[in-house]
Parts: sequence; C-alpha cells; structure tokens
Amino acid sequence: MNKKLHFFLVMAFTFLGSASLFAQCAPGDSLSCPDPEGNGQICPDTLEPAFIAVPYHQEITFIAPVEIDTLGMQVTLDHVTLVSVDGLPEGIDWQTNAENNEFTAGIYYCILFSGTTNGPPGNYPLKIVVDVYGIVLNQVVKLMTTEDSTSLSMVVKWDPNTISEYSGFFKKIWPNPFNDVLNIELAESITTSCQLEVYNLLGNPVYQKTIPGTALEKKLQFDGSFLPGGIYFIRLKYNGHRYTGMVYKRE
Repeated sequence: MNKKLHFFLVMAFTFLGSASLFAQCAPGDSLSCPDPEGNGQICPDTLEPAFIAVPYHQEITFIAPVEIDTLGMQVTLDHVTLVSVDGLPEGIDWQTNAENNEFTAGIYYCILFSGTTNGPPGNYPLKIVVDVYGIVLNQVVKLMTTEDSTSLSMVVKWDPNTISEYSGFFKKIWPNPFNDVLNIELAESITTSCQLEVYNLLGNPVYQKTIPGTALEKKLQFDGSFLPGGIYFIRLKYNGHRYTGMVYKRE
C-alpha cells in the first residue's frame, strides 16, 4: 500500500466524535507531533487502555495528509468527515474540536476520549466510517468512503486495586473479580443482627438478607451466581451505620 494512503487510512480510522460537540482539548503542533513529509500524523498512535469504573481521559493530536494516492494518481486532499463509529465500550465517548467533524488537510486537530466504562473487560474493535473529499478540477468532490473494523481497538481492563475500596467493617472482599461466591471478611466481629444488601450500578437492590448476630463472626459469604456480569455495590447495615464495597462479577 502507498505510504501516504496507509498513513491516511490509519488516521482516518481514529477520527471519532459527535458532530454537535466540541472537545475541550488542545491539539499539538509541529514540535510535539511532527509531519515533515506531509503524509499525515497522529500522536500518540496507540490508545491507552481504559480501566473499569475509572474515569478515562486521553487527548490525541491529528493532522490529515495534504495528498493521497488514488488509483495511482496523486490527489490533493481537501478534508475528511467522520460518518459513524461502532464498537466503543459503553460509557466512553469521543469528541473533536473540528466543526461538523470535518478535518481540513494539513491542519492540526485534537480528539478527546473520555468517560467511564463498566466493562466487561476485553478488546473492543472499532468500526469507523470516514468520507474523503479531494480537489479535482478546482472542485471539492467526494473521493471515497472508507470503512474499517480491524485497524483500531480499545482495550478495557480490570484492576481490582482501583475499585476494591472498602469502608468501615469491610477488611477484605475476595476474590474480586468473582465468578459465583464472594467472601467478605470483617474488621471485627458483630454481635447483633445486620442487613447485607447488594445493588447494581443503577442503584437498584438485587439482594437483601438479614443476618442474625449469633450467625455472624468475622466472615460472610455471598452467592452471586444468579447475577449477570458487571459491577455491584456490597452494603452492610449495622448499628445505624452503612458500610460499602465495590466488586466486579465476571460474565
């Protein structure tokens, strides 16, 4: 593949956003993102991974090539326009600082990736459609529509250290993530009855159980085999207080 066209396609597959929104980001320049040959450039060229339940924020600088090779002919590029994107992890949005998502050739723009995803973990291939406009006989004409679903992807990871924050009597909750059974270790024994509750991310209760004090030592077990995969909040109500932990159930 021609080098210029290759650079163009790689960058085109990275342009995402909403036509009505402008990213609050600042594009780089020729020093931070040099493009000495005018082939187009994107900096950085690899997306940082997103972590479940952790706010994601990454700015990318992009400059479109000034020419592309079409059927063996060098054609001056006017601009590229983003049409659609599919396959993003739920909770992650894209915005650009380009009006109507039109990227003029040879001009630096920025793309902001932001949001918080709830997973599940894995690799998310992105399907991106871009319209390409060139200058032919002094007229701006649409040259092609490119579609790609293999070149760019976003990786979503699970880091239990980022969301295994426990409060109060929760000393340890494991395994996290869990498949079916979750173990809850308390910082001290509780001698009176308590209420164990589990909530989904929407705040809806999915499990409630009153546990008598005589049955409670320093450990509890919760069988979550009936739950679909995702993030849940474990809440213990005891002696007028509420103690909360966050866990992740595998698919």
